[in-house]
Amino acid sequence: MIVNPGFGPITHLAAILWVCDAEFPTSVMTVRSAIVRQSISFSAVAAWAAFIVWSFLPCLPQSAIATERDAPPLYIVLEMDTSASMAVSDPQRLLPKAVELLLKLLPAQSRVQILGFDSHVRDQTELLHLDDEQRRKVANFAKEIVKHTNVGTDFLPPLEAALQTLTPQSGENYRPVVLLFSDGITNVGSNAENQGRQTQVLQQTAAQLQAAGIRVFTIAFSEHVDARFLREIAELTGGLAMIAAQPEQLSDLFTTLFEILEQPDMLPVDRVVHVDEHVSSLSLLLQNKPGTTGNVALVTPQGDLIDAASNQPDVRWTSGQGYQLVDMDHPQHGDWQIQQPAGEHAGKAYIMSDVSLRVEAPTLLDIGASPTPTLRAWLDRGNGEVLKAPALHIQAKISRLNDQRVPDVVIELADKDGDGRFEQTLPRLEPGAYLITVEAEAKNLRRIKKHGLTVAALPKAETPASPPSSGDDDSDAASLIALVWINLALLPIVAAAVYWHVNIRKRL
Repeated sequence: MIVNPGFGPITHLAAILWVCDAEFPTSVMTVRSAIVRQSISFSAVAAWAAFIVWSFLPCLPQSAIATERDAPPLYIVLEMDTSASMAVSDPQRLLPKAVELLLKLLPAQSRVQILGFDSHVRDQTELLHLDDEQRRKVANFAKEIVKHTNVGTDFLPPLEAALQTLTPQSGENYRPVVLLFSDGITNVGSNAENQGRQTQVLQQTAAQLQAAGIRVFTIAFSEHVDARFLREIAELTGGLAMIAAQPEQLSDLFTTLFEILEQPDMLPVDRVVHVDEHVSSLSLLLQNKPGTTGNVALVTPQGDLIDAASNQPDVRWTSGQGYQLVDMDHPQHGDWQIQQPAGEHAGKAYIMSDVSLRVEAPTLLDIGASPTPTLRAWLDRGNGEVLKAPALHIQAKISRLNDQRVPDVVIELADKDGDGRFEQTLPRLEPGAYLITVEAEAKNLRRIKKHGLTVAALPKAETPASPPSSGDDDSDAASLIALVWINLALLPIVAAAVYWHVNIRKRL
């Protein structure tokens, strides 16, 4: 907040001089004379009131927190390893199908480029907006490039290409992200040449990506992948390193990537989805296991049965390989029941709502970081207004992404200041990639949001962003208080000037 404590008093003094016939420039006095002939008393009072309002406008508080609702669009370069080993690692070609699902989930303002690489960058699209036509174009391109395989794997060309594509130009505002998918290791020649190329990628290219604000999320696939090298790329750029042990995990992995990158508000799903009155749109992602037979249907809160064959004007039903996506505008409020074949898990529920869960946490921290980082969360009505819901409870589950043997850690957040903002310090975590699932629950209202966190084994250049210092806020508050007192002190003078002009001058 910017406060000019001298602006208000100056305008009040101008009002006094205007009323009392001070020497103003001729053009101003001409206008003043015309107004006086109409109604001097009304003009003086109106001008004084306008000056008061005008002087206080710059002092109105503004939201200082950039939330995901206000976040700029995602620009993504998806880099797919097309070396010959991919035909063995992913024989059913499930990667393009997972990419298609990610494209379905991303909002239209996102832009995506896909490129295939082995020892070189072989094929690539332009950076395309995701309207319906471009989604199909990018999805078809992903299916085609995996058919053309070559020998060798070099991570330098695709990362340099992403650096050229995503480096922000002056005046541009977007979130640049690289999704690097590979099942192999660096293979450009001898062991010495391979080691030299990895050093070049880490010390030069990754450093350039980090300096440009481009985060690299790496997806390692197969037991032969150089997971350590991919993890270091992710850590250096503030991204996240993920592992898909089996091709069947790719759809879930890409769904998690969407939830981390776009951070949509979500509802809990367990055969039933409760849609509260604040929800304006609902997207249900219902995933099917391979070989599953049977139809998926929904039962509305009013008891109507709908499925993909139903003709509902506000319901769009999209079927893909292994999933069904149901988009609804203005869904009925209440409990929606999900009917799926036996053995299927219910899926995910993404919403648009005028009450959103906000999460503030680091994306990258060094092991043993001091001071201990804090996780903050609150319900937001929009424009920074915090919702203080009765009996609100917020907790977070911290899960190790690439090692399910590590037990989850659950922490309770507390509203220590009674302002509706909950917080808790993060526990000490071992190096690795983590998924933080934050859930807020109040009467008839629940929200879920996902957040990705990397704990680096060694100190990195980037440290978690610290919350804004309270010093600036204190200074602004002091300036505002001073401005109020000065304006109040001038109030009797302005009133006396108006009274003199309206009453006494008429007698002279």
